[in-house]
Amino acid sequence: MLLRTLWMRTIVEQLFANNAFLLKSLDWNEYVQSGLKTVVIPQAGTPADFEVNRSVFPATITARQDGDIQFDMNDYTVNPRLVKNIEQKQLSYDKMASEVRLMLGNVKQGVALDVLYSWRPELAGQIIETTGATKATTLVGSTGNRKAICYADVVAGATLLDNQDVDGEGRQMLLPANLYNQLMLDPDVKQNFNTKLADLSTGVLGHLCGFEIMKRSSVLKISDSGVTRTRTAATAAADSQSCLFWHPDWVGRSVGNEDVIMDAAPRAEYYGRIMSAQLQAGGSKVSATGVGVGAIRPANV
Repeated sequence: MLLRTLWMRTIVEQLFANNAFLLKSLDWNEYVQSGLKTVVIPQAGTPADFEVNRSVFPATITARQDGDIQFDMNDYTVNPRLVKNIEQKQLSYDKMASEVRLMLGNVKQGVALDVLYSWRPELAGQIIETTGATKATTLVGSTGNRKAICYADVVAGATLLDNQDVDGEGRQMLLPANLYNQLMLDPDVKQNFNTKLADLSTGVLGHLCGFEIMKRSSVLKISDSGVTRTRTAATAAADSQSCLFWHPDWVGRSVGNEDVIMDAAPRAEYYGRIMSAQLQAGGSKVSATGVGVGAIRPANV
């Protein structure tokens, strides 16, 4: 009897998180397309004061002191991969096309998390601690219990932006999937969550307290002292996976086109083609004062 092996024409590939949230920000892509390394965002000083029914002349003259914040374009380069000629001939699926999809998907995940980090709240009062019932931590690598996210915490986020006079139209909230599912169990959320304006093509699942609600597998990782971890930082026991909220007028992103770099013809010494990819990207808050951004962090119990 002749035993044969049948290969399917498709290959099961790795899944990546939804990055539709990136579009909910100021579009600064022109800067990366222009080949710029550093972008400077001017910051206006305090406005001139005023008096009612002025009685002292001449009035005191002052000069406004302006400042700036800066952000750099990061250069993301993918480690080169070899696709052998014989693989393209013997395999039933297109390995080269699969390699391109996975390398671009992987680097885009890094870009998305780094942009989220650049939007992180950094000033006192911008990070809201949850107030719900005690639950086990949902962040892999952390330990202990946390207070669950609840409707009152989302209201607190809306209040933070209200007190900053941030426009009530277009506010965004991005939750880690675990926190989103936790929030949906709150009876007050079930009563007030509006799915009529959901738009899955842009990642919006519904509206709550004036926020367009989105979710992805991970968002921010914040320590118990309020420090946001970088994408590559190790998780500490007291860290919590947290959600980010913002208004699109107060954060921006600059993401360039992906350049796939590939040998035009097979190389004799490798018996195949070597390929890689490159992408430039960056992001920043608009204001040095941190207006228009905030986070909700599960409180340690």
